[in-house]
Amino acid sequence: MLRANLLLILSVAVLFTCQRTESRLSRITFARGEIYLIRQGSSPVPIEAGAILQHKDTLRTGKDSYAEVMVQNVGLFRLSENSELNMEELQANDKTIIRLDKGKAGFFLLKLIPNQQVGVKLPTAVAGVRGTKFLVAADGASKVALFGGAVQVENEQKQSVVIDKPGEVKLKKGEAIDKSSLKPLSAESIADMKKLEELLPLDLQKVPVDPGRPAEFRAPSGSDLKKP
Repeated sequence: MLRANLLLILSVAVLFTCQRTESRLSRITFARGEIYLIRQGSSPVPIEAGAILQHKDTLRTGKDSYAEVMVQNVGLFRLSENSELNMEELQANDKTIIRLDKGKAGFFLLKLIPNQQVGVKLPTAVAGVRGTKFLVAADGASKVALFGGAVQVENEQKQSVVIDKPGEVKLKKGEAIDKSSLKPLSAESIADMKKLEELLPLDLQKVPVDPGRPAEFRAPSGSDLKKP
């Protein structure tokens, strides 16, 4: 009997530890409207703030619906209405890859450490980031709009360009990319980012980090990436 009780206590302790570790990895910190989770090809199920996210999970928002997601050691991102986003790689060996299949999302990142990789995949482009604030959109074309920091944008042909000051790149399928692809921030991008920022106060202090990692948000004026 004593042994059975001890095993029960140990099992509960292990479960509690796993839940704490999992909850620090990635979870929804804000939800408004219809937010759905698609896990391992299953049917969409409604979820709310506090839900834990796992590797390969897909989030879907409905009309007038928004979600904020916290990723440990990385930062926050906010998903706009009528959007679909997949947690393609969730911090495997300090690598986090988010895939936006449709809609819009705003990213607000912590200071990343050396060798830490964060990327956003779009239908026709990949954005590699380094401590930055930016908006991405997928609506037939792929758009990356930078508001602070630096982003390296690569197209399907592996051509790339670095955005190291406020501006944006929009790519259609098969389209080439070079410095001439860089454009000033559009009124649409500014309005979309403003809407996401004003959903609720931005609080990067709530993003948990491992001991010894920097926890402050930065928006550097120059590029941290090597220009191609």
